[in-house]
Amino acid sequence: ASDLFLVESKDEANPLPISNDMTALAFTQCNSYINSKLDSDTTISFPSQPTNAWSIGNYEYIINAEVELSSKDAPNAVHHYVCRIQYSNGDDLAGASDINNWSIDGLTGLPDL
Repeated sequence: ASDLFLVESKDEANPLPISNDMTALAFTQCNSYINSKLDSDTTISFPSQPTNAWSIGNYEYIINAEVELSSKDAPNAVHHYVCRIQYSNGDDLAGASDINNWSIDGLTGLPDL
C-alpha cells in the first residue's frame, strides 16, 4: 500500500453519521455559503441541525440537510442538499468559526447554485 494519499491529523474518518462541534461548524459554514449565493428575491429557511453529517477525515465533512426556498416567482419548495467542506487549518482549531478558514469542495441538490 502507498502512503501517497495518507494525511496525518487528529481528525479521523468515521463511516457513521456523527454530530460534534466541527460538524456543527461545517453545517453553519455550508449554510452561510448557500445564503451568500442566493439572489435577493429568494428567501431560505435553514433547519437547526443537518439531517446527517459525516467526517471523512483530515477535517473534511459531508453535510446533508434540507432547506426551504421561496421566491416571488415560485411556490415554497423543500430541497435536500449535500455539501462537501474542509477546514483549512488542520489541527489548529482556533480559527474554526471563521468562514475564511473553510472551503466548499462541492454542493449539490439546490437549483441554480
